[in-house]
Amino acid sequence: MAVTIYALSSPLDPEAVRYVGLTSLRVSKRYNLHLSSARHGAQQPVSLWIAKLIRNGCLPVIRILEEGVVSDREAHWISFYRDGGYRLLNLSSGGEKSPIGVKRSVVTRKRMSDAQRGNQHRLGKKNSTSQNAAISAAMMGNRNGAFLRTEVHRESTRQAMLGHSVSAETRIKIADSLTGRVLPIEVRERISKTLKQRPVEKSGRKLRGEEHWSRHKSFSAEARRKMSNSAKRRHEREREAMLSGEAVAPLPEGYAS
Repeated sequence: MAVTIYALSSPLDPEAVRYVGLTSLRVSKRYNLHLSSARHGAQQPVSLWIAKLIRNGCLPVIRILEEGVVSDREAHWISFYRDGGYRLLNLSSGGEKSPIGVKRSVVTRKRMSDAQRGNQHRLGKKNSTSQNAAISAAMMGNRNGAFLRTEVHRESTRQAMLGHSVSAETRIKIADSLTGRVLPIEVRERISKTLKQRPVEKSGRKLRGEEHWSRHKSFSAEARRKMSNSAKRRHEREREAMLSGEAVAPLPEGYAS
């Protein structure tokens, strides 16, 4: 399976590579997984290094070394940087199959769960105000962290997504995953509050939780006369239709009978 080989380095010295990895995922997603592992107290050297960068108010820089290659190319790049004197945080010489996406047995998953249960590393710990401010400033306006992409990579990504559509099978899976999902009461209240604060559409159709646009509205004498005549004509048509057995379209919402 083709993979992407990437490198991580400090924003203070982007040329000094500290970690080489491979992934079959989008590089941006793999980058976010690195950040998540560091923030959740993972003990691998690369995660500890990233956690230290975050505490100092910055994020690692990621760049692509090769795309669409076999996993053995990871070993080549690790050897290349180590031979060049770079202090890599990799625990192995590379080339192994990435664990991302691997389906583990029930027994293996239970053993991993039991090993993690009771992990109190980050329980109750909170960042200081200055740390939160530094992290916020580092992330502000940058949805992909410090992910660096060349123009060639941006163009290749754009071309790959042109004309992309979700298959019927995928749409069914998405629908099945959402069926029966119950939102927490706080989320429902927040959605309800947002809908109630929305302005009424110009068409006059009322939104959920809104009164009709004509409620409490003052009409001129001429407008009231026209509305009255219209209602009378409507009632007459309904009476004639009832006598003849024809169906009549219902009144627009908000109109009095």
